[in-house]
Amino acid sequence: MADYDKITFRFPDVGLNLVDDPDVLQEGEWRILRNLKPTSEGSAHTRPGRKLLFDTGTGGQVTFIQRLNPTTLVVAAGTEIYRQGLSNSVGWSGNTVTGVMIQPHIGDEQWLYLSDGVRLRKLGPAGEDYQWGIDGPVSACTAETVTTYGGNLNSSAAGAIVYDWRYAYYSTKTGAESAASPTMANGIGIVNTGAVVRVVPSTDPQVDAIKLYRRGGTLPQDWLLTVITNNSEEFIYDRNADSAIVIPPADGILLELAEKPFRSQDSGGNALYGVPLPYIFGPFLGQYILAMGDPNRPGYVYWTSANQPDSIDFLLNNLQVSPPNQPLVTGFIYNGTPFVASKDDFFALDYGGSEATFTSRKTPVGRGISAPFAYTIGPAIFFLSGDAIYATEGQTPARNLTDKNLRPLFRGISVEGLAPIDWTRVDEARLAWAAPELHFIYRATDDTLVHLVHDFIYGRWRQEATGGFTEAYIVRNENQARTEVLTGSTVGKVYSIDLSTTTDDGVAISWQARTGAQDMKLPQSYKEMGNVVLDANPEGTSITVTPIYDYGVSNGTAQSFTGSARAKFPLSLSDQYKHAIALDFSGSGVASLFQCDLLWRDDGHGVVHWEYPETSHGMAGWHHVRDIYMAIRSTADATLTITIDGTVHTYTIPSTGGERSKPHIWVKPIRGKMFRYSIDCPSAFRIYGEDCEIRVKQWNTQLGYELMSPFRSGSAFTPKPGARAL
Repeated sequence: MADYDKITFRFPDVGLNLVDDPDVLQEGEWRILRNLKPTSEGSAHTRPGRKLLFDTGTGGQVTFIQRLNPTTLVVAAGTEIYRQGLSNSVGWSGNTVTGVMIQPHIGDEQWLYLSDGVRLRKLGPAGEDYQWGIDGPVSACTAETVTTYGGNLNSSAAGAIVYDWRYAYYSTKTGAESAASPTMANGIGIVNTGAVVRVVPSTDPQVDAIKLYRRGGTLPQDWLLTVITNNSEEFIYDRNADSAIVIPPADGILLELAEKPFRSQDSGGNALYGVPLPYIFGPFLGQYILAMGDPNRPGYVYWTSANQPDSIDFLLNNLQVSPPNQPLVTGFIYNGTPFVASKDDFFALDYGGSEATFTSRKTPVGRGISAPFAYTIGPAIFFLSGDAIYATEGQTPARNLTDKNLRPLFRGISVEGLAPIDWTRVDEARLAWAAPELHFIYRATDDTLVHLVHDFIYGRWRQEATGGFTEAYIVRNENQARTEVLTGSTVGKVYSIDLSTTTDDGVAISWQARTGAQDMKLPQSYKEMGNVVLDANPEGTSITVTPIYDYGVSNGTAQSFTGSARAKFPLSLSDQYKHAIALDFSGSGVASLFQCDLLWRDDGHGVVHWEYPETSHGMAGWHHVRDIYMAIRSTADATLTITIDGTVHTYTIPSTGGERSKPHIWVKPIRGKMFRYSIDCPSAFRIYGEDCEIRVKQWNTQLGYELMSPFRSGSAFTPKPGARAL
């Protein structure tokens, strides 16, 4: 086989390249790369598998995954939120859920605050499932003087006024407090005794206490906390002197403007309370939850009160960032700065000032975010925007991560069976960072969910596709001993990407890799494709190799082999004559690919017209041609034209049926000094000049015929070796 030329396909992973034509792909670039990744540079190996972590038992699509604590996983699927070992949270809409872990100012454990755009809830570490915020009392309290228990209230002192009360519902677990009751219609005068105040207990299970606030006597300005009592009380006794409450605790002054999140207003300016904004993020400084997506005020961002996630100041805790025709899409915190984005722009939220509030400024990112969940935070902000995935630090212009390799998928073009993004369903797009990789899931135009992975260090992309289930959600969990990447399926199951697992929940991983098309730098020339020798380790599985000829015009015969160790596997290509070849490798299960050799020969250009200029065959004076053996490959009859000193003579070369052959042509004995040869054919043919033979002799001599190979490269009158006279 020494006469074969050789080209080596190596397997350094440069990643998917769907932009360039297959024939210009460089070594290590792949036209298809699914479920393979390098374990060491220079080889390709089946990716890690998926290990079932939690089955919610529902057919609903997973839209949210978060660890409440190291032993409790919270999963939103369908219309329920599931918690390992704890009761489910029911009554959700089925919309995508957003959540923020935050520690309220009372207690030392974090709670998970959730929204789906229809309802607001919070989940506690011991299985609590409460409304986010507390509805305030509807009715004002009533009060009367009571002397039975005594007291120190006195409205008769100099400058004093009558007393009245308001009350609020309170949770001693989280410090959540409702807005206060309406003001009493009339206060009461009291002289050196106490008062009994009638209230209405709350039916909210998180409320276990009532805060009673008072003004009057010598303290006429603020409503000051005077009594905290059990929520079951209907009558609250207040005996505290003004001097006892004049210096209240930190939360002892009633906040008049406090409401439960979130307060909006309709087009008529009417207040709307407890609006469940769909997109929440944070916590910022460990104190604030921010929110957006208000259909009534789409350009606004909102935030909860400091250390009081169950309450807002409805005058201060909101900000218009963008005009109504440029709705805010999503928000996040990066490097300690909150950002919000529309589909066109990025805005930073700067915190500070005397009222500890936010101001907004447009950043130089120059792009917006296409969908609420099409972003993630890693060493940069990664996000989907209109025509590509970008990266930015928030204060710098965005950098394109996909235009070089994946551009067609963002422009509506399918490549090698990989369908592009369905921009009408871009809200289903998900991005997740799991060092050092960026994961991207999108809904394609063929209704499939496509999962692409970007190695941020090496800048390469690959595809991951699971068997037996479809991934719709992906997240990296924080505060774990090692990176934990979790995926959620369309049928309510949660999986971890596990380095020690070799299957997808028991289903073998099907993989495929396809090289670029190799034309051996002779793009117009036919090549005889001889053999492939693959260096691989099937690891007990089967590997299939399929040649793809002429840029996908036709496929060769697929061949499979198996083995349990790294070895060289020779495969015949049956000497196919093609312009170019790509190699497609596929299998199911664990396997490794290292390199392969392709053995080939150049077979010349296919032409429909060939011509050899005038020649005297190296002879002096008159001579003539007796016959010709024309080495040719053709699929139709060709016409040989011999022009002798300007006179044309034609002969037919019969079709060789696509085989390389040497048809014999008798030539009329016409003398001449200069001969020109040409061949024309209605279909492409190839001439093999080194094998063509012409018998020629000088005119009117007794010498025999000489066997010439005038069409061989080099001299036009090279004698055929070993032949002189016939």
